[in-house]
Amino acid sequence: MPYAHVAARTEREARHTFLLLLIGLGVLWLALFPIVLAASRRLRRNALEIRRQSTHDALTGLPTGGLPPSVCGTAVEEGHGLVALIDVDRFKDINDTLGHPRATSCCARWACGWPTGPAARPWWRGWGATSSRC
Repeated sequence: MPYAHVAARTEREARHTFLLLLIGLGVLWLALFPIVLAASRRLRRNALEIRRQSTHDALTGLPTGGLPPSVCGTAVEEGHGLVALIDVDRFKDINDTLGHPRATSCCARWACGWPTGPAARPWWRGWGATSSRC
């Protein structure tokens, strides 16, 4: 039996197998690409949502204790001499009773009552409210 005939047939079958394998992998890649893309997008959205949840209250959507370093950094950069972070227990009850604008106004009046030096400009930031000068 001549070996050239066997070698040619083996090479043809190897090429055919390689071509089938290449086509199969291409089809598999095309089938998996949309699934992996959707999962990647979902993971990215979930990571952004978890990051937002870590810095915002679930009930009100207002920033929580995860943000004070940036708030304090802004106050210090603007040259304010005092940064006070105050957690009022049951403030939601005050807010619900008086309404958000009046509760915020109470906090602003309280914050602006701190003694200040001649060069200091009182400043306060209520979460969910805008920064303001007294």
